[in-house]
Amino acid sequence: LENLNQTIDKRTSIQITPLTKKVRDLNKGLTIYYGENEDNSLSMEYHGMGARSWSSILSFKTFLDILYEKAQKENKLFFPIIAIEEPETHLHPNAQKQLYNQLKTLPGFKIITTHSPYIVASSNLNDIVTIYKNSGEVVCGNLKELSEDEKKRFNIRLFKQEEN
Repeated sequence: LENLNQTIDKRTSIQITPLTKKVRDLNKGLTIYYGENEDNSLSMEYHGMGARSWSSILSFKTFLDILYEKAQKENKLFFPIIAIEEPETHLHPNAQKQLYNQLKTLPGFKIITTHSPYIVASSNLNDIVTIYKNSGEVVCGNLKELSEDEKKRFNIRLFKQEEN
C-alpha cells in the first residue's frame, strides 16, 4: 500500500478494509482451530453452526477492537452502530449467556434481536425494547416505563421460563 500511495496524488490515500459485507463470511480465507490444546484442535469447519457463528462474531469483535484502538491513538471518535440478528441460534443456553456477555463489550451502539429468554435474562431490563404488532400496527415499548413491582414480576416470570 505504501508503494501505491506514493504513486498517486498526495491528497488521496488508499486503505483496505478487510471487512466483508456478511458477518458469516468474516472467517473465509482463515482457518480457525478450536480445542483444548494444539494436539486435539479441530478446524471450525468440523464444528457445529453455533460454534461457527460464534467464531464469526468474535472475529468481528476483534476487528472492531482493532479499529477502536486505532481511533483512540489518532484521537478520533469511534462509535459504530451494530445490528445482530438472533446470535443465539444453534447455541446451548450457557453459551448464549457467554456470547451475550461478550457482545455487551463491543464498542458502540448495539441492536440485538432475540427470542432467547437466556439473553433477555442476562440483559438489563432498562435496555430492552419490545416490538410487536397490535391490530396490524407496529408497537414499540420500553421496559423502563414499568414500575419496580412490574419489573420484579417480569423477572420472576422470565426466570421461571428459563428454568423450563
